[in-house]
Amino acid sequence: MKNKITAFLAMMVLATTLSAIEISEFSGDARFYYGADDTYYGELFDKNYATGQFALAVDLDLNASNNVKVNLGATLLTTLGLDGTLFTYVYAGGTSKDQLWLDEINLDIELLEETHATVGRQYLSSPMLYSIDWNIVSNAIDGVYLVDAHIPQTKLIGFWMGRIWNNDYNATTDDLNIAGNFKTFGDNGAFGAGAETKLIPMVTAEAWYYNVTSVSSALWLQAEGESNGISLGVQYASRTPDQSDRTSGYALQAKYGASWYSVSAAFSQIGDKGSLNLVNLAGVYGGGSKSPLYTEAWWNWGYVSAPDTTSYALKAEATLSDYYLGAYLTTTSNDTTDIDSTDFTVSANRSIGALNLMLVYIYIQRDDYNEGEGYNTLQGYLTYSF
Repeated sequence: MKNKITAFLAMMVLATTLSAIEISEFSGDARFYYGADDTYYGELFDKNYATGQFALAVDLDLNASNNVKVNLGATLLTTLGLDGTLFTYVYAGGTSKDQLWLDEINLDIELLEETHATVGRQYLSSPMLYSIDWNIVSNAIDGVYLVDAHIPQTKLIGFWMGRIWNNDYNATTDDLNIAGNFKTFGDNGAFGAGAETKLIPMVTAEAWYYNVTSVSSALWLQAEGESNGISLGVQYASRTPDQSDRTSGYALQAKYGASWYSVSAAFSQIGDKGSLNLVNLAGVYGGGSKSPLYTEAWWNWGYVSAPDTTSYALKAEATLSDYYLGAYLTTTSNDTTDIDSTDFTVSANRSIGALNLMLVYIYIQRDDYNEGEGYNTLQGYLTYSF
C-alpha cells in the first residue's frame, strides 16, 4: 500500500510539473554532408575515398518557471544505406550504424538578474575551448557554465567541464547509446575563467584562462578595434603542458568591410619552444584540431598552430545577388620541421527559403602528406532548417 501511495504521489508531482512547463521554441534541421579528395591513388567522387552522412537534429526549449529553462536536443545520424555506394567514411561517430544521441539536456537558470548558469550537457563557446563548428554534429560537453553581466558592457565567465563527446567508435568495445560516446576531459575535467569587455570605446577585448586537469593549462588574450569599416586585431595564446615547456604565439589581422564585401590579411608566429599546438582544447583531432588564430586554414588544420611556424592568410568574402562567396588562402612555414603547407579554398553559399546549399573547392599542398604533392578536395553541404 505504501509503495502505491508513493508512486501515486510521484505521478501527481510529475503531472503538475509538466503542466507548468511551456514550450518556448521548437527547431531543428536536416543535413547531408559530402566530401571527396584525390590524394594518393584516389580520384574525386571515388566512393572508396569519399565521406558522407545524413543528420536530423531537433531542439526543444521549455520554460519551467520564470527563471528556469530546460533545453533538450537530439540528433539522428544515418547513412541511409549509401555507405559503400556513394561514400565509405562518415563524418561523425566513427561508424556507419544508425545512431541516436541525446546531445543536449541542460537547465538554464537565472540566478540573479544579470547572472545565468547553464548546468548539464551543452555546447560551449570560448576561444580555446569550444564545441566544434565544422562537423555534421558538434561535440557537446557535460558541465557548468556561469555568466555574470553586472559590470556595464562586460561579461565575466566561469566554467567547469567534466566529460566531452568522443568522435571515436570501436565496434568491439563501445556500445551505441542515446548519449553517444563520452569521455572524461583530462583526469578530472577542465575548468576556466574569462572576461569580455567593450568598456574601451570602439574596442572589444577578452582574456581567458583554461586548465585541463593533468594535461595542460592555456591562456588566450585578444583585442579588436573597429572604425569606419577598418578593423585591427591582435591575439596571444599559450599552452603549458604539465612538466614541460610552454608553447606561445601571436597573430595580427587587418580587415576592411563594406556593405557587400570584406577583405582581410593576417600574420601569425608561434615560438620554437614547447611541443603542443595552439588549437581548440576540445577538438577531436588533438594537435590536428582547428586553431582560433586569425591565420587558420579553411580545412588544412594542425600547421598554423604548430611550434616554430610562421603563417600568412588572405581572406575575401562577398555577397552577390543571392550568393555568399568566399576565397581563402593560408600558407605556413615551419623552421624546425622544414614542413610547409598551402590551403586555397573557394566557396559558394546560397539559401532558398529554409534550404541552404554550400559548395566548396579546396587545394591543399603539405610537404608531409601525399608525397608532398598537391591535391584537390570537393565538398557539398545541404541543410534544411525548420
